[in-house]
Amino acid sequence: MWLAAKTLAPDRRRALALGRGFTLLEALIVMVVLGLAAAVCLPVVGGYLDDLKLEAAAQDAIDALGFAQAESQRTQTVYGVGFDPATATRSVFYLDALAVPALAVNPVDKNPYLLRYADDPRLSGLTITSARFEYEDGEQTRFVEFDQRGTPRRSLSGQPLASGEVVFALGERERTLIVRPNGTAALQ
Repeated sequence: MWLAAKTLAPDRRRALALGRGFTLLEALIVMVVLGLAAAVCLPVVGGYLDDLKLEAAAQDAIDALGFAQAESQRTQTVYGVGFDPATATRSVFYLDALAVPALAVNPVDKNPYLLRYADDPRLSGLTITSARFEYEDGEQTRFVEFDQRGTPRRSLSGQPLASGEVVFALGERERTLIVRPNGTAALQ
């Protein structure tokens, strides 16, 4: 320590000996610089977080579609996934013996396979702008159903899925999930 202190400039040695710290002005300047850096970075980070929420919602929808397709094959029962823009809700259902929709059970947490985006802190503020699934006869619904073979097909008419899309929004940002005729989905 003695050797290190001896190599410093005389004024710096004196400041160290007196135990002098930063002046109030120096501390304020540092705080202003940090505040400006935060003001510049926060909108960028906020936009990144919004993108993550949108991607999480899209991934959840992809997972729900995959689950419904696999369960329809495994149980030989019609399963489907519905999207309700009015309530910002995604649900997985199956048709019971009377062809009445019933909520499926999530295999992970054993709760109904239903997600209200407003109730999930990871996805709060997220909305569904639109959900449209069109079948080959032109019929449009807000849900897609999978027959016993896992083929996306409308259970009432037997018509195969022609196309589908779900648009998620958060503020000014949007992400569109495209559902292909074979039931696979991808973020556009």
